[in-house]
Amino acid sequence: MYSHPIRKSFGLIVLYSVIIIGIFVLQFRNESVVSKNIGQLSISFAQSQNEAGEISLKNTLQASFRGISFIADEVTPARLIFEDASGQRSENLVLVSYEQKNPLSYTFHFTNDVALTFSVTSTDSLAVMSITAELPKDALGLRLNYKPISGFSVTEKTKTRLILNSKSRTYSFSASQIGEKDFMLSQKNLVSYYMAFDPSIKFSFAMLDSDMIIAQKSTYDANIRSLRESLVSMVEQAVRTNQTLSEKSVTAYVAERASQGLYAEAINYIPDSFKKGNKRTYLSAPYFNSLANMLPTLEMNNENLAGMIENALATSSLAVFATENLADYINILSDDTKARSLIAMAKSILEDESQAEQLKLSQASGILACYVRLETLHSNLADLLRPVAQRCVSIIESHCTLSDSILTLAENDGSTSNYLTLSTGSALIKWGEFNGASEYSEAGYALINSILSTSNLDLLTMADVYPVLVANNYYPNYKVISKGQAGTIWAWTCARSIQYTELDSSASISINFPKGETNYIIFGGIRAFSEIEIYGLSFRPDPRFESYNSSGFVYKDNLKTLLLKSRHKAETEIVRLTYR
Repeated sequence: MYSHPIRKSFGLIVLYSVIIIGIFVLQFRNESVVSKNIGQLSISFAQSQNEAGEISLKNTLQASFRGISFIADEVTPARLIFEDASGQRSENLVLVSYEQKNPLSYTFHFTNDVALTFSVTSTDSLAVMSITAELPKDALGLRLNYKPISGFSVTEKTKTRLILNSKSRTYSFSASQIGEKDFMLSQKNLVSYYMAFDPSIKFSFAMLDSDMIIAQKSTYDANIRSLRESLVSMVEQAVRTNQTLSEKSVTAYVAERASQGLYAEAINYIPDSFKKGNKRTYLSAPYFNSLANMLPTLEMNNENLAGMIENALATSSLAVFATENLADYINILSDDTKARSLIAMAKSILEDESQAEQLKLSQASGILACYVRLETLHSNLADLLRPVAQRCVSIIESHCTLSDSILTLAENDGSTSNYLTLSTGSALIKWGEFNGASEYSEAGYALINSILSTSNLDLLTMADVYPVLVANNYYPNYKVISKGQAGTIWAWTCARSIQYTELDSSASISINFPKGETNYIIFGGIRAFSEIEIYGLSFRPDPRFESYNSSGFVYKDNLKTLLLKSRHKAETEIVRLTYR
């Protein structure tokens, strides 16, 4: 009597099972998992197709490489980090699309204009993997989840580095910050690396082989060309899409286009919203006028540098050497007593073994960069700094790690930035050239190529490193045009060259710039004069001089500063001064 109820219950179970399975089949019949492989880099994500045939990505992404996996999905999403007065907050990101820009990488686009690029240097066993982030400017960074693959375990962890081991292999993973389950790519360091690691090998520059691609000048030249092209393209894209431009980005763009013979076109391409905006300083003044308004920002910059030197001497700190343009500033000083004291202090600290061991990588790199810049400027201060610079080269060497085909640079805690690595590489190249020692130049090439060959730099970083990596006289710079008992005469300018010749009661200033173009110059250290001639004609000061379709000037007697608009009827214009 129980057989019919049993059969009925069994039938219902079968029916319900068929219905449930049918629902799943209907729901997922148009979904698929996509797998992409580049050597040992394996990437998988899911996509779906609607009735219209349109394909969209599911919010599921996993990338695996030699013992580690990186995950972004609904349960453990990638998160964009912001910071304000109330603290940090995060926003979950959703996968939107992907593209393959080259055979060795895939780029995945998320909401909030975020992109993650997974790259390898090659498809062989020596490959190094990198993850590069593109973030909105107002974001602090991005957090992405990771986990070791079966058979691998974390044996060492710091705030910026992991060491993963299996029975036969050891790998190192580095990033801005590394937590227990996720890591962060910050605006200061948008790239993380995963590579083979051998703790028994201590690196020296002599280990670099000139046959290594990353150590070759040809690779460096190709990467610099690519950086210059990318900077131009990204600025023009930003203008077309009405994005806000930084002053450094605009300055690097105009300098680069000027080097191509397109100065006027570059000036005209920059929107008036920037030219007439309130974000400009002395940096872009040589292109866009407003010298009288920009002069106070130059004075403030110099006062800040003077204050930093004073503080360094008072506290015996070498942190000031990590400051941008320190060498150019001390080179224009009429009284270089404090600059000499600063160098003497650095020499004393570095000669003390215990103090030298406490020196940060950024400080050692800054001292070397300061030396090579002073040497380039033919400054007498370079000779004083040279013994100190040699010690700094050794310190930099101790902070380098060569793994497979990548040379990396890191502070003792594992942190670094692309800017520090690239500027250090540039200083090593020049150090090698000055000393006829190719191993240092090759180390510089290797550091720079390791970044530029594996990372997609954002526009801000490219603009920051442009004047460091690219020798371009059209980029605004200090030019010392006279040094004597009366003091130093200098120019803040984008002119190709300026020469100053002084007689008993007069002087001539020869300015070289493309014919038909206009540049604006701030001259410092010019003593009062009774007459000025431009185009062979006597000119009078006029506060509206920049608005005329001609050259003109204003003189600041209390500052011994001449503000000059130089509109070139000829490639070389001569300005004559008659002194009082």
